[in-house]
Amino acid sequence: MTELLDNNTKLDFVAGISPQYWSYVPMSVMDVLNLKLKDGINWMIIHDNNNNNNDYNLSSKQKSLSDDKDGNDNDNGRAGEKKNEFMLSPISRCLLVGYIVYKSQRRDGSMIYILDDGTGLIDCVHWLNNYSNNNDTQQDIYHLPSLNMTGGDNTNDQDDDYTDDAAAACFSVGDPVRIFGKIECLASISKTQKNKEMNSEGRGNHKHNHNGYDNDNNVHYIVREIHTSLIERFGSLGSLGNINSCLDNLGPQIQSQINNKINLPAADDIYTCSWRVFGTNCCCNLSYMDDMLYCHCQCKVEPLDPSYHFRDAILHILQSMQARTTERLQFIYKQIRNNEQLQTLASREIIVVDEQQQHDTTTKKKNTLIDRLFLKTFSALRNDGIVCLLNTNTDEYLLITRDKVLEPYIRNQIDEKKKNNKRISNYISYENSPPYISRVLHNERLLYIKRLIQQQDNEKN
Repeated sequence: MTELLDNNTKLDFVAGISPQYWSYVPMSVMDVLNLKLKDGINWMIIHDNNNNNNDYNLSSKQKSLSDDKDGNDNDNGRAGEKKNEFMLSPISRCLLVGYIVYKSQRRDGSMIYILDDGTGLIDCVHWLNNYSNNNDTQQDIYHLPSLNMTGGDNTNDQDDDYTDDAAAACFSVGDPVRIFGKIECLASISKTQKNKEMNSEGRGNHKHNHNGYDNDNNVHYIVREIHTSLIERFGSLGSLGNINSCLDNLGPQIQSQINNKINLPAADDIYTCSWRVFGTNCCCNLSYMDDMLYCHCQCKVEPLDPSYHFRDAILHILQSMQARTTERLQFIYKQIRNNEQLQTLASREIIVVDEQQQHDTTTKKKNTLIDRLFLKTFSALRNDGIVCLLNTNTDEYLLITRDKVLEPYIRNQIDEKKKNNKRISNYISYENSPPYISRVLHNERLLYIKRLIQQQDNEKN
């Protein structure tokens, strides 16, 4: 363990001399996602509490950096408060146990798996370096796959196409696995905001948002994935007790699907990978889910509308407006703001929030809160990729629906590929994309639509 050091300490030196930095540390997915990034090094916060507990199940031991900072600003008079003491430990490798809920081959020949252990989802990139012509367990770390990935004319067993061996080495959806991986940070984006803490907004997306380390007013969006060349199947996990608790954490629905090996959320049926859009635990039953590929599991939290009643009402009205036209729905903000039904509902929602907080709001302040609820809801819908502001001068918006916006964009790409006799990839191209299509906001929805279209085309053929 390494104690929290001051800003003058060279953290790379501290990490380099830590045995734990070079070890595979048993962790949960949420522990990996909650690591703190400082000077390019991932750090794990562990409460001391004056005990020598070596259990690495740290999800319940995490502490916000704002509290940690407050606990270190002034040590005078706090000698007896052991609860404020904590340790920092550098982490570069992890040992994860969970179930594969999605797999796909990448352009570079590697396989990407989505691992779920009941605490969260994370990408795991697996390099197939165990290729062997002798069908033994020898691993050749110097082997390079053939550049011809479509097969050769040689019928010699020792010269079989590499992809056949790669396919045999792949793990299947629903397999329980143990992964020895290296933690990679793909991006760290800063955004200043007043809140010191951000809650993860849904398990469906394996890219999670977490607090940064440097500044408690600076929220960092860290995107992490696991790189590994060593994955063990369930056969090697017979004596591993936490694989059963992992299965329990996944919930009864996913548990039943894994046990039966059918109908998995990532299985190859008409619902292929819908869990990546709606979340693995989605129980929403909303009329606009199919039209907008959107539900409460993806909603950005708004304190003035905690149950999303007001947001649902806006989306229902927009859905009905879209149904009355064959074109994409472009509307003015005032059309929604001046809607009497929405104004009445907004007033009721404000009253409910005031009663819960035991506030006595004046009429003037109530009108201000109503206006704020409209603005905040539209801001949340923009951040969630449901509406796009087309013109700041006229407050003209575009409703991003599946049928009118997202699916035509995908079909144009597929038709262009077919026209040029090019292979249709599993990726979404954002080259020359319109401003209302965003990789960050719409990628999972577009991938979902593309998989459905490809499956429908395969069934026709």
